[in-house]
Amino acid sequence: MPLKNSKVVLVIIAIAGIGVGAVGLSLIQGRWRRYNPAQSAELIPPEALMAMFVSPNSPGLNQLEEFGNRRTRQLISRNLNQIKQQSLTSTRLNFDRDLKPWISGVMVALLPTAEELDLLMVVGIKDPLRAWMFQRKFNQQPNLQQIERDYRDVTITEYIEPGGRQYYVAVLNHHVVMAAQLAPVKRAIDSFLEEAALAQAEGMIEIFLDSAAVNRPLGAAVVLESNTLAERLLSDPEAQAQGFLEMISQFQPLQSAVIAVGVEPNGIRVKVVSQFDPYTEFDSDHPQLTTLINRFPSDTVALFQGQGINQIWSGLLKQADENQEVAQWVKRVRQGLGSINLDADQDVLGWMDGDFAMGAISSDEGILAPFGLGGVLLLETSDRASAERMLAQLDATIANSQPPVNIEQRQIEEIEVTEWIDPQQGALFGHGWLTNELLFIAFGEPVVEIMTKSPPAPLPESPQFQTITGSLPQPNLSYMYLDIEQLISWATGYLLAAPAAALQPNVLTLLTSVEGVGVSVVYSEPLTTEVEMLWVLKSVTNE
Repeated sequence: MPLKNSKVVLVIIAIAGIGVGAVGLSLIQGRWRRYNPAQSAELIPPEALMAMFVSPNSPGLNQLEEFGNRRTRQLISRNLNQIKQQSLTSTRLNFDRDLKPWISGVMVALLPTAEELDLLMVVGIKDPLRAWMFQRKFNQQPNLQQIERDYRDVTITEYIEPGGRQYYVAVLNHHVVMAAQLAPVKRAIDSFLEEAALAQAEGMIEIFLDSAAVNRPLGAAVVLESNTLAERLLSDPEAQAQGFLEMISQFQPLQSAVIAVGVEPNGIRVKVVSQFDPYTEFDSDHPQLTTLINRFPSDTVALFQGQGINQIWSGLLKQADENQEVAQWVKRVRQGLGSINLDADQDVLGWMDGDFAMGAISSDEGILAPFGLGGVLLLETSDRASAERMLAQLDATIANSQPPVNIEQRQIEEIEVTEWIDPQQGALFGHGWLTNELLFIAFGEPVVEIMTKSPPAPLPESPQFQTITGSLPQPNLSYMYLDIEQLISWATGYLLAAPAAALQPNVLTLLTSVEGVGVSVVYSEPLTTEVEMLWVLKSVTNE
């Protein structure tokens, strides 16, 4: 990242690293005074491109202690202790003793300069006496040079370490302001004294200061003028070499965004509010999603529902004009479908103009016995004739494949179904029309049978589904449901039996504390979307 003297001093790393680690890992406790990013934002210059606020003393941290198993807590504790030790290496300071007692919150901001970015940190003081004791102990470190200067009646102390690194610190309005350069500290003082700070800005900053309206907030971040931030980040050759160019270019239509994390009675909620550039071709006039979800049985372990695959494809084609990686992916899709005489734009994706849903359903019967799961795709269309032409072409291609696959029709519950049947294994795939505008394509004969009938216990009636998704907003753009507990059970029994597919032990340990994930995307107003993700966590156990 093109930050001047980007290796920030040990004390800054200690406060930022431990503060963020506390929010993410939930092991730091403390007397909670107030979670208030607005006060810290009074010292952040209004031209900041990004700001992040975390609170090591949020009441949500106590709530987090009610989740997870013994192995998860041990893993989190071990990682947090490593962060503490690494952050305070070569100092006589201890985070729990010297830092935690006086910190009320940490805000970090990126400020633009002529060519680069400056990092500014604002640390709230909840206990002035403890803060003074910390400062005295820090100043007593051997070989640490200190130079004091006055700026607008505020004392700025320059610290110079034995290795030559330097940083600047000032105390202002019950906050410690720190940076690796002098200019950001002066800009923070100017912003506060002139009452022209980020806190007075309009637009997305208001949502940020309100922490995106999540309960028991742990932290929040705001990205302002994302295109400018991307340009500054990409001016660094190292960032380009690491592939940041392709990653950031995906978000070019994005103007600004707010991300907030809070704690719910049953887990963690992440809320993202995104605002797009006014010139973006962005259709927010979507109807509510249809009830495709009611066609899935209660043993569905994963589901995604959205709208307009044809519009998604059109958006990718526009991105391909400026993004080489997207262009290559589009080319591969067209070539793959072209190899079986199908035009991606006209024969396949062009007619997919309605709602769609993809789901994974538990089954260990028939051909699905070695897999444990079957899959289904539901597609609504206003152009059935084009869809049937594609299906006919696919059927003909499969019928002429080697080894041979038979194409057979049969009637199931008044639904005409076409199946691809392997003489040795049985039905591999099946497709048919559930209504005049609704097509299903299913993997595995058991799932074909399931989808042609009304489920006796549809997914929305499942207690697990209600727990994971019940508190999400009513969606009108897209929607996702993952039963992580069942997926982990499936993965350990089927997928992870293969050594090449093994997950890292730490990843698997963390996932065992998650019951499920629900995601909903809605339009709150034109050019603005709100994404809510709920991670439902298991209650604390000693297993």
